[in-house]
Amino acid sequence: MQRLSYAIAAILLSGFAYFFTTGFYAIWWLAWLAPIPLLLYSLRFSLKSTLLVAFLAGLIANASTFYYLSTFLPVKLQTMGWLSGAASLCLLFSLNKVLIRYSPRCLSILAFPVLSVLLEYSASFSSAGALSSYSYSQMSFLPAIQIASITGYYGVTFLLSLFASGLSITIHYRTSIRPYKASLAFASVLIIICLCFGFYRTASWKPVGSLKVAMIAEPESVQNLMRKDMTNALALTKQYADSINQLKGKGVSLMVLPEKNIKVTRATRVLVQSKFSSMAHRAKAYLVVGIDDLSEKQKRNIAWVFNPKGQLLGTYDKEHMLPGPESGYRIGKDLLIFTIHGYKIGVIICKDADFVSPAIQYSQQGINLLVVPALDFNIDAWLHSRPAMMRALEGNYSLVRVAQWGLLLAMAPDGNLIGDLHTSDKAPSILIRDVPLGDGHSVFSHQPNWFIWLMGLLLALMPISTAFKRKQ
Repeated sequence: MQRLSYAIAAILLSGFAYFFTTGFYAIWWLAWLAPIPLLLYSLRFSLKSTLLVAFLAGLIANASTFYYLSTFLPVKLQTMGWLSGAASLCLLFSLNKVLIRYSPRCLSILAFPVLSVLLEYSASFSSAGALSSYSYSQMSFLPAIQIASITGYYGVTFLLSLFASGLSITIHYRTSIRPYKASLAFASVLIIICLCFGFYRTASWKPVGSLKVAMIAEPESVQNLMRKDMTNALALTKQYADSINQLKGKGVSLMVLPEKNIKVTRATRVLVQSKFSSMAHRAKAYLVVGIDDLSEKQKRNIAWVFNPKGQLLGTYDKEHMLPGPESGYRIGKDLLIFTIHGYKIGVIICKDADFVSPAIQYSQQGINLLVVPALDFNIDAWLHSRPAMMRALEGNYSLVRVAQWGLLLAMAPDGNLIGDLHTSDKAPSILIRDVPLGDGHSVFSHQPNWFIWLMGLLLALMPISTAFKRKQ
């Protein structure tokens, strides 16, 4: 009966805490506490019961995105996503219990954070990339995420997990705490140092310059966007021309439109391109526009970049496609960098930001601003903005993300929002901001794998040190 009571408490407390910290809710302070009930249960009871309890808690936790997945995935894939999320949580807590059993007491506090980071790193090679990282829960708590400029998002996950692990060990071993005192003291100092660094970075960060950017999204329905005839695309192009004409004399240097907003075919490609060329020329500003290019045998999700003379500077091909709706699209391989007033601007498209690369490659090239045309589903406006925000933090550059059915968003390299506006389905959405620019260089971008290597070393060290001690 006591085990059942503990199990129900762990399932409900951790399950709902994860529910409200991942997905759409992102209550940042709750993320520090969410793993604790499950960790306490796993320390007290068997591996078999931990497997079941963690899986059931995972079902509750991952229910937060169940409806969201239904907006673009078939029921089969939606259910698989839900179950795999629960299985991931089950795997994490089960491996943690096993690793603690075979680790010396002084290192057991590191088992949960090390496993959390390495499992997230492994998941980043899936088609979803790093979209499910626990680190995004902290995007509203700026001091906690600054460490990403040194470690990548992995460091934020490590910090959250280390706190939960330390508190769980303190509670569980409260009557025999002596062997754990040194490691608990080390963990406490490390967390304090990381948060102090976060407060310092947000207070001391200085821009290298600024650009006035206009983010524009016209009202559009899913039905119209999915139409195969070009009537709607040409009408939408005219709407953008009208909105861009309003920007004359406002000192805008760069205009950004959403992803895949305009369809072009072989018959309309030249016409549509000339119209956007004219818009850039009349506005005397650079223009980035997302295009669904159907003019070739293999479809392309691209972004055109025009200079103030109306010349096409380059075309960026999206690198990471959404499975299902974008299967069969050409996979991009190349970066696109252009310069405004001496500042370097990079371009990626929507889902590209769910992955560390190509964003990190832009930081290695020293860009000052990353521009992200995107397309969201209204419900995920904030959820799907967060990975792009984390990429900007990791690379120490500024961010402009313009999402159809989502947010128009500008962010400084420290995570501070310069402005955000949810797109309207009734009128043009236009957000103009002076965006402060970062220098585009960070420890993480130049040494992106150092923290993962450290986690791997610690993972190997824990059972090896125990075996060596037993041999003696």
